[in-house]
Amino acid sequence: MTRTLATIAGLVTCFALPLAIAAVRRLGAPPPPTRPPPEELARRHRGREAAALLPMLVLFPLCGLGWYAAMARLYTLAGGADPRRWVLPALLVAGIGPAVPLALVYRLVLGAEGYEEYTYFTQLAWGWDGRRVIGVIAWAVGAGSAILFVWSIARG
Repeated sequence: MTRTLATIAGLVTCFALPLAIAAVRRLGAPPPPTRPPPEELARRHRGREAAALLPMLVLFPLCGLGWYAAMARLYTLAGGADPRRWVLPALLVAGIGPAVPLALVYRLVLGAEGYEEYTYFTQLAWGWDGRRVIGVIAWAVGAGSAILFVWSIARG
């Protein structure tokens, strides 16, 4: 019974990050009918990425180590022999995991409209939608982790 519950919990844990990212993406307000010019956006949001560096430096290892600890423990409870195989997926989660708490902090500080304006500014500045890219990566990591989890348990 413990092995079955640990296997189910492990599979759920694989998809916790992509589901959290999908939920955070839904928090944004609808885009305003008119957007300020890029120069105005740059003036308003200058320095916000720099302000996020310190929390990111704290969140990277916390997300990676926390996810590794959870997956390694669930894998061991499900009957897996070598929990070190979760190091690489944990490094990937460490890279994308901070997106969720940082988005929540930005949303809290800037409000719904300010958060949506800021994400629009980052899309203009970077040339791509970071939320969408991180969401795709998170689903890929979740699916790959679930396959690794099931394959490792079945292999013995």
